[in-house]
Amino acid sequence: QFNKIMLIDGSFFCYFYHYGEELFVKGKPMQAFLKSIATIRYFLAQGYEVEILWDGHAQWRYDLLPEYKSSRRLNEDLAAARKYIKSEIQPLLKEFLSYIPVTQYYSPHDEADDLAAYRLNLAEIKEEASIFRMLCSDTDWLQLVGQQADWWNFRTKKVTSHIDFTGGAFYDSPGQVAEVKILTGDNSDDIPGVKG
Repeated sequence: QFNKIMLIDGSFFCYFYHYGEELFVKGKPMQAFLKSIATIRYFLAQGYEVEILWDGHAQWRYDLLPEYKSSRRLNEDLAAARKYIKSEIQPLLKEFLSYIPVTQYYSPHDEADDLAAYRLNLAEIKEEASIFRMLCSDTDWLQLVGQQADWWNFRTKKVTSHIDFTGGAFYDSPGQVAEVKILTGDNSDDIPGVKG
């Protein structure tokens, strides 16, 4: 018997629902909070253990590459949404989740994909009888796909497993994800590829 664990990128979840159909409570847009709770309750009802991974500020990434995620800081709409979600929605959601059977992980120096890698490594070391479904849309997570973990692109609703690895036009296997991103760069994070 395997435990089914849903690993959710908490920040992605908030942003995904924030840009959906608006739901207001006392004049504030609360769709990210309300829809996140409804979806998590659905996963729990389906027999999943739910683990939420929250982004910290990975300063080491900015130290290595000052341009890291710079286009997100320059876009005023994204910056305003980010500020609202981080100051209003995430604290409320974290508090609510502390009262239901959901595990939350946070490290001030890591992002959610780092925490996912740590969590999957821990499961392998402990020989956990668990199957993980990683929920986000960040293709960096594809490199974590393996026998115990698949990746669910929540935007497209497409699941990628180690058996049927179709991680996109450039990737034939999880190991190729980092190799291709090193060569071509990662536009979503403003990381340039190899010159030449």
